Formats: sequence, C-alpha cells, structure tokens
Amino acid sequence: DNVTYTSTITVTGTDASAEVQTETFDFSTGASSGQRIDGLDCNPSDSAVGYEALVGSKEFASVTSVAIPSVSGIGSDVVNVTVGFEDAVGMTHDFEMDSVNPSMVPWLGFRKYIPPGNDGIGLGETYQDCKIAGMTMTYPNDGIISARVDALGRKFKLERNPSWVSGVTFEDYESVPIGSVIGGYLRTPFFGEQKLSVVGATVSWQNTPLDPRNDRVYGSPYPEDITMVSRSLAFDLIVKWVNPDLYQKILTNSVTGEEWSAVPFTTRLDLQAVSPALMPGSLLPYSIRTQAQKVLLAMRGGVELAAGNAIMMRFQGTALDVGSTFAKFSLTNLKAGTDYTWPSD
Repeated sequence: DNVTYTSTITVTGTDASAEVQTETFDFSTGASSGQRIDGLDCNPSDSAVGYEALVGSKEFASVTSVAIPSVSGIGSDVVNVTVGFEDAVGMTHDFEMDSVNPSMVPWLGFRKYIPPGNDGIGLGETYQDCKIAGMTMTYPNDGIISARVDALGRKFKLERNPSWVSGVTFEDYESVPIGSVIGGYLRTPFFGEQKLSVVGATVSWQNTPLDPRNDRVYGSPYPEDITMVSRSLAFDLIVKWVNPDLYQKILTNSVTGEEWSAVPFTTRLDLQAVSPALMPGSLLPYSIRTQAQKVLLAMRGGVELAAGNAIMMRFQGTALDVGSTFAKFSLTNLKAGTDYTWPSD
C-alpha cells in the first residue's frame, strides 16, 4: 500500500442525449481541466501522498466500460483501484485535522437541557470553554453505529427554564448507518479487494490533556486553560479467522514467514458503514467512512480458540505520520444536506 498508481483510467458511457462520451483520469499528473482532487491523499506537494482520488468533470447518464490498464514493475505490492459515482443530491462532508496546525484543538461550548417534571421547572446547563478530549465510534456487526464524545471544560452555568431551545430533531432508522447493512466494509490493501471478516470494531480519537493540576492557578477553582499535549487515532478490531495470512504478516513481516520480525506491519485502513435506505432523490445511501493512510497494526493477545465459538483475532493499531502529514486520516459523512445547523446564541 505504499506504491503510487501513476497510470490512467478511462470511463466510457453516454451523456444525457445518449451520445457516447469518454473521460480520462491521469494519476501521473493529477486533475485535468474541470476535474478535482478529492479523498484522503490529495496533497501533490508531498511525494508520500500523491493523488488518491480524481473526480471527473463530465456527467454520465450511463457507464458502459471502465478501462484500467495493468501496472507492471511493482513486485509483490498491490495497487487497488476503485471506481465510484456521485450524484447531485449526496453531499460529502470531510472532517480532518487542520493542515497548517494539526495540533490545534478548537474551543467549543456545550448545552444540555433537562426537561421539567411535575413542578414545571426545566433546567439548562451550559458548559463553557471546552475542548474535546476524545471520541470513540463503535461499529457492531449487527447494530447501529454509535459515537461517544468526551469533553473537558473550564466553567459551567445553570439556568432554570432557559430561553434557548434545545435540539429536538432526531433521525430515524432510515438515515442511521447500521453495521449489518450490505455495502459496509473494512478493507486494507494487504487483502486486495477482499474485505476483512470483522466481527466488531472501534475507532478512537484521543486528545490527551495536560494534568489539570498544572492548568489551575492559585486563587481560582477553575482551570486557567485546557492544554492538549498529544493526539492519536487508534483502531481496535476483532477479526474472524479466514486464513493465516494477516496473522503471519504481522508477526513475521511475510505471509510465509516462520520467525518473528522486528519490522512493524503498517497498512491503510478503510472503514465504511451505510444506512438501510437511500437518501431522498438519490441513488446513494447515507454513509459514514473513516480512512487512515498508515496504521501500525499489532496483535492483542493470541489467536483465541474458544469452544463453541469461531476462531477470533484481535488487532490494535495507531495511525502514523506520513511524510510531512501528521496522522493522515479522514472522517467522511455522506448526507443530503449542504451544511449543518449550529446554535446562534
């Protein structure tokens, strides 16, 4: 997965008038006129990143063929090429670290509303000067994708029957990604197009704060600052045994190795979950996708042989820096809206 694809891909099909048209994507030069660079690896100034995704300029009513030339001279490495399509409804929202200052953690505010009981008094809680300390997304194989966000703040304020309105709009099952819906996957280039047989996975983004005692000053009960000293993106995967390839690769750095190797195993990870229904007016489902360009994977314990259960392996990994890019990752949310509604006061 450290091989750069520098060939071309040609898409042939018809336009809205049923006329034949083609479009060529050249991964050696990047986006041509009207095309754009997209995806996780889109920094052409960094040779370790290159062009990952090119989005075309032409609209196709139908696609009849996709020509992908063979790539020679890459030894035993694998180059995966995936062709996908956009429509006018689905909007891609990418969440990444600040490219100029990746250590920056923005200040945020949070509110919580506790509805009234029999006495008719509701309580609003406002948390001020907060920074996110961590977010963990859980991907079960038979349930709704869930996320937990932890924050650390300086002050709070209580208000009875607050004038501000809490968010009361909830999504229904049709737009919530679920682990068992067809179209979800977890892939790594090591397995080519084969999906890992993942039973469960978690993705954790951790911002480690300075010891709170160091952020407090004499004469005040409140922290003077919220200082984050390190950031990391971690993966925890429980994988059903299919064959020894991944196990041997991690332990010996070779699928046929017999002795332990000190060379760490790194790979790209691509994890996606989709909703059971399509977006209104679209041919695409809602989805959430997490990509990390370079993850160091290691075994957690041995291969589990439990009576009456499938053979399982557990892997844990941490995203690494790539070239001049710190822990390159992307969290992508595909939805029908073009923006998000934020509180105004």
